[in-house]
Amino acid sequence: MDSGHCSSLRNLPQGMARQLVACTVLAAMSVFGSGCGGVRPWLAQRFSDRRSLSGPSPAARATGRTEESESLWQAALRRRAGQLETQRLLAEELWSNGRPLAAADVLHRFVQEHPTDLHAVLRLTEMELEIGRTQAASDVMQMGVRLDPDHPDVLRIKAQVEERQGDAEAALATYHRLVQAAPDDLAARLCLADLQLRRGHPDCAAPLLRSVVEHPWVTPAQRTRALTLLGEAYAACQRWEAAADCLSHVIDTPFEPTAEEWYRLAKVQFQCGRLEDAWASAHRLLDCQPDHSGALRLVEDLQSRQPVEIQPTGFRSEAPCHGEHAPGQSPPGTL
Repeated sequence: MDSGHCSSLRNLPQGMARQLVACTVLAAMSVFGSGCGGVRPWLAQRFSDRRSLSGPSPAARATGRTEESESLWQAALRRRAGQLETQRLLAEELWSNGRPLAAADVLHRFVQEHPTDLHAVLRLTEMELEIGRTQAASDVMQMGVRLDPDHPDVLRIKAQVEERQGDAEAALATYHRLVQAAPDDLAARLCLADLQLRRGHPDCAAPLLRSVVEHPWVTPAQRTRALTLLGEAYAACQRWEAAADCLSHVIDTPFEPTAEEWYRLAKVQFQCGRLEDAWASAHRLLDCQPDHSGALRLVEDLQSRQPVEIQPTGFRSEAPCHGEHAPGQSPPGTL
């Protein structure tokens, strides 16, 4: 091969250059015969392995023949049993094909052989939790704790397992450790605040939730979730005005309000005496879900407080609720 061809090969991507060289060798062997009887089968096996390891059969996936896809991966696994990534990919392929038990079994065997692989241990714990095998998830999670007890991902999965086991106090303690270990992990703050609310501690949840709302890196979804929980925390403390302000912010987010979000807002508006706003929110709720039992009861309560004719379904008031704030403004009040 002359220098010009070599220069052209150097300019190609590495993978393409290798394939071009391999094809050239195969073509030469087909023309001149094989003086080395083992070369052609070896190259063919290499290409077959690379195709198998690069993913399942596209035709099998496209036609839904997952058994064929799985058999290809099993064959690749037998040929390359020593390659760690192959076993991980097989587990994920089984998981994505709706075979969670088989996926967990493959990853479980891998973890038994490689108990110091923290990533695999955590992934297996997640699988066991999603399958519903809480005790198995706890057993695997303990392996992660022994490997790195202060790792944020270990603390996160540990708290989830403790919640699933019903040990709320242990989960609270673990979430506290996680928030300290990863102070910018807003998802951890939301989990901790949510659990504190469910445990009847809105005064502890509110400061965490305000810190999420005001954080510069908060995502729209996280901010919406934090405002919803903060509104519930204020309502639990009977701070109805502050609760109404927070839940009005939820309605103002880019996400389409759900029936339950309208219901929460209407209830707190009713509690703080904003009857006109409560009427408007209740009717918007009935637009979303005409048979919502809570909304119908709320309308009856509103009629008893302020007898007016119920507007027909489809009524939409364009007037903003009292106390609403411009998007992006933080809700007032502290606990």
